[in-house]
Amino acid sequence: MTRRFSIVSGVLALLFGGLMLSATVNAGESAIVSTVGPPIPMVFSGIGSAPPSSSCNNVSNGCNGTNCDCLEIDGRGKGTKLGAGKSTFTSQTVVSYPEIVGTICDEAVGTMTITTPNNKNTLVIGYNGLDCLTGASLIGFNGPYTVDGANSTGKFLNAVGGGTMSVTEDSNSNFYGTLNGNILLSK
Repeated sequence: MTRRFSIVSGVLALLFGGLMLSATVNAGESAIVSTVGPPIPMVFSGIGSAPPSSSCNNVSNGCNGTNCDCLEIDGRGKGTKLGAGKSTFTSQTVVSYPEIVGTICDEAVGTMTITTPNNKNTLVIGYNGLDCLTGASLIGFNGPYTVDGANSTGKFLNAVGGGTMSVTEDSNSNFYGTLNGNILLSK
């Protein structure tokens, strides 16, 4: 199984009106969220790995290993607005096959959950885009992500925001990622 990890995200439309924010939630639904202050810069850097038994291929996501692969990656990281100490994260990424004609990229979609060191808050992000080879079998990606406040908990419940994420894989199948963006916390 080829280990692939991609962090990319869909579209987040932000409409600022005083301290109100309008964000696309799901397939055309909109939510108005009252936020506290201006967007807060957020940075998170982490390292993760995918153990050999990390496949999340199953009936519910439709992956069977020939049409796509699902990979779980777990790790640790540190970032602003995520509490003191190291946070943990887990992600599931579904990479569709075959490669897009004329490229060395595959379509990918997934989610990541970051848990603060005190286990009181989780930040969930969603992503979709392209997973591309950077070497013989190494993966790399740069792309957008969107905060999923409805599935986040604690201080991140109903938060909105987004940004970009970069991910690279080394020859030992370790994945290094960085999130850079903004988040608006709910009242």
